[in-house]
Amino acid sequence: MSLLSDVNFLTQDLLDVANFVHSRCFCTWYETVRAILPSGFFYSLRARWSFNCSFSGVLSSEEELFLEYIKGLAEKKSLDVLVNQFLMDYKYKHILEKLIEKKVLLKTDYYKRRILNKKDSLVKVSENIVFGFKLTKKQKVLFDYIKSCGEVSLKKACYVCGVTNIVAKNLENIGAITIFEKDIYRNPYSNVSKTRNVEDIKLNAEQQVAADGLLGLLKKGEPGVALLMGVTGSGKTQVFLKVIDFVLKCGKDVIFLVPEISLTPQMVLFFQSFFGQSVAVLHSGILASQRLDEYRRIFKGLARLVIGTRSAVFAPCKNLGLIIMDEEEGACYKSSDMSPRYDAKDIAKYRAFKTSSLLILASATPSISTSYYAKKGIYSEFVLKNRYKNIELPRVFVVDMKKASMSLIPGVSEYLFGELAKNLERNEQSIIFLNRRGYYLSVVCLDCGFGVHCKNCSALMVYHSVNKTFMCHYCGYILTELKCCSNCKSERLFYCGEGTQNVEQHIKKHLKCAKVLRLDTDSVFSHTDLEEKIKAFENGEYNILIGTQMVAKGLNFLNVSLVGVLSADSVLYGADFKSVERAFCLLTQVVGRSGRAKKQGRAIIQTVNPSNKVIAWAARQDYDKFYENEIEERKAFFCPPFCDFCIVNFIGKDKDRLYICAKEFIEECRKNANLNVPFLLLGISTPYLEMLNKRYRKRVIIKCRNSSRFREWMRCVALKAFSSKNFATIRVNIDINGDIL
Repeated sequence: MSLLSDVNFLTQDLLDVANFVHSRCFCTWYETVRAILPSGFFYSLRARWSFNCSFSGVLSSEEELFLEYIKGLAEKKSLDVLVNQFLMDYKYKHILEKLIEKKVLLKTDYYKRRILNKKDSLVKVSENIVFGFKLTKKQKVLFDYIKSCGEVSLKKACYVCGVTNIVAKNLENIGAITIFEKDIYRNPYSNVSKTRNVEDIKLNAEQQVAADGLLGLLKKGEPGVALLMGVTGSGKTQVFLKVIDFVLKCGKDVIFLVPEISLTPQMVLFFQSFFGQSVAVLHSGILASQRLDEYRRIFKGLARLVIGTRSAVFAPCKNLGLIIMDEEEGACYKSSDMSPRYDAKDIAKYRAFKTSSLLILASATPSISTSYYAKKGIYSEFVLKNRYKNIELPRVFVVDMKKASMSLIPGVSEYLFGELAKNLERNEQSIIFLNRRGYYLSVVCLDCGFGVHCKNCSALMVYHSVNKTFMCHYCGYILTELKCCSNCKSERLFYCGEGTQNVEQHIKKHLKCAKVLRLDTDSVFSHTDLEEKIKAFENGEYNILIGTQMVAKGLNFLNVSLVGVLSADSVLYGADFKSVERAFCLLTQVVGRSGRAKKQGRAIIQTVNPSNKVIAWAARQDYDKFYENEIEERKAFFCPPFCDFCIVNFIGKDKDRLYICAKEFIEECRKNANLNVPFLLLGISTPYLEMLNKRYRKRVIIKCRNSSRFREWMRCVALKAFSSKNFATIRVNIDINGDIL
């Protein structure tokens, strides 16, 4: 047994967090640790091969010939690579295995870390230097340069002085200089530095009240949760700035969470302008090597403000004082696609409790549960009712698409088209929100009505004009050609529904002077690409931004005075109890991207149902009215925050067996019913997509109270039920308060 690393990232604080996640999320310890540690830190078992020079046994002629053949190849190619190649080659595998069995080839196991630390060789004049040595001309040039620099890269010193490393080595041998290694951190934002002072930021009266209240909670040194609610553009970020500055000056660390990667570029650049290189970034969009090094910087205390998405809640801060969750209602904070299926909000609350820190939940449209706890007095609440610098909220116009005249751009009314043209004349920017990517959303046969479905999923294929293919947005399956209906072979196919590609292409065609930028997962290929495009739009290189949810929240563009919402009805209706909340939040947030500077903002919502109350509330940014209505419905139907949902997912290739397993699980729940563990079985349901990636899905939904007693009961029931032979080929996972679509 050997020690793989002398650095223990799993501090007692993170071990406590790991135990918390493991106890709540129905996952293994390995899955828990994998979620906490950066992927680059993990080790893999490797094999190193060598020839046994002391071998004295007997080999067959075939084995001798093959051994000579390998030795010849090994002079030009790595032996490790050769052995792995031949072990997979059916023709030579049996001979190689005999050589290994006779110990002609020896195997040594070793562990290799996925990503190694990056180091640089530095050089400086020796501290205890004793003069009196005689230097050559080249040595003197190098020594004088190193002396003038104090500490410099060995590579740079040799390059500037025009000498080789041998000259430096000779200087080290006589004690003139010291060569040493230093860690180099692969920082994705290493070129950004501090340019502004927090003291220069002036808060208005409303912001000052909120900041003073939050600072008062921090000064108590007790764990707590606070809700900072403010209309879009109310200046919540300036309040964050003052609170973060106070915490950092107290010598403590801060974690700042955002729901989407698209929100990090502007946020990072803003905070780095105040705090420089003490800001670290953690999210899946940066390279694994950069993520590892950011983790190391945080661990060593070199970075004390961590900005990132959901997984940044596990940042190894040693002296945590504050956690901020911006846009706290974001669904992205809940992990439901892979184990552990954790909610970052729960972990943030736990870390705040364990470290006596403050958790600030911030949003213009808080989740119903968060607002409920704030109104009950469980959370402290601070409200910003007005926009920063008294800027007016955008004027919102609702267009009835049943009566509206249509422009030449699919899905865009004449009224919205005219407003886009006006904005171009004024040199003001516009945002078009459409929550559908691709060109055409579906293809339907006019003879039999059959749609073009993915062969792996229960989803319609979407046509993409960029590469002229049909794509499944769930599994990525691509269909390159479609001549006829797969059901009746008819060639009468109808393409319907507009996506972002379609709207982009037609705006470019009919507003020729417009410079159009599209932001969706088809047009953004990396975090760097996203950052460059957001910056380009911010700098005025584009007039119109078309996008999906990427453009709906958190972004701050001062020259945007018009927002158009296409197909608003597509976000209004859903199969679960949160559909109304999601629609209100999304519409309110995207409308709030308009008029964030001195120019009066306008927003145009296009819908076939203009009388819908959710649209009316979002247009007025009337959160209070929305909350009153929604909390009454949640209470009447006994939905969160008045209960929790436990979703048991069954996944497999045999549809009938899935149903049998779900039924057996329900029976086991009923047999083990306990008066001390109240629950309500809602039965077996089929998700919106019954088949995903060639596997069918069923689920059992249970209303419960997410307590330790319930989770322990659920583990016992699951172990009994899953021991049945019917579960042999079925994958099952348990998710608390996950997606029930």
